[in-house]
Amino acid sequence: MDAEFGRPYWVFGNSTYAFVSENRIICTYAADGTWHLADLDTKTKRLEVIETPYSEITYLKANTDYVVFIGGSVHEPTSVVLLELEMKKTRTLKKSVNIPIESTYVSIPEILEFTTSKGQTAHAFFYTPKNKDYDQPRNEKPPLIVVSHGGPTSAATTSLNLAIQYWTSRGVAVLDVNYRGSTGYGRNYRDRLLGQWGIIDVEDCVNGAIHLVALGKVDEKDLLLEEEAPEALRHSVLSHSATSLVPEQAITV
Repeated sequence: MDAEFGRPYWVFGNSTYAFVSENRIICTYAADGTWHLADLDTKTKRLEVIETPYSEITYLKANTDYVVFIGGSVHEPTSVVLLELEMKKTRTLKKSVNIPIESTYVSIPEILEFTTSKGQTAHAFFYTPKNKDYDQPRNEKPPLIVVSHGGPTSAATTSLNLAIQYWTSRGVAVLDVNYRGSTGYGRNYRDRLLGQWGIIDVEDCVNGAIHLVALGKVDEKDLLLEEEAPEALRHSVLSHSATSLVPEQAITV
């Protein structure tokens, strides 16, 4: 299985597995940046996927009857979730945000893989504008905000993020980049950032924007970088012409 069962351990108290018996482990793993829950038999080495609606699963704890974790999905913000092991049913115990949002206002991310420097590929989640009350004007493409997570070996997830939905509900597309070095795509992908911090993460953000422009999905004259990105990354991207597709006069938001 091409998957990642661990996370960067500069975050204290995190856990991706728990023993429920001597020969049984409940674990979570990532494939292509999406997290899954599974039941592992340590004797037979058999891994059985436990179907859940969650694409982000962390802080997992378990006993013989129940599993508790922090879970989030494209439709739900991160929540404390209880799983009954026998029935394989989940129940939300506590949501991080209790704001009802109609699905007609929620942009669902598209998993994106694109070519970047050194002939390699990078990953991102692309959110198109969505608002049932408005239509995009004909012959116009939306502006794009490029988001870069911190860490640097952390990762963007597809859990419902109201900060992203704020922009997409107002006609702005968002590219949430999991640049080379991000967790969730295997050790080789993460190790590509070694000695290259501030270089290839910048290139991936720029090339992600270029990719969407080439696909005709965003306006090449309205490319922006989220202000919360690290200062070095903002400075590098905003001074990078990116073959004239990311203008030097680009602004932060």
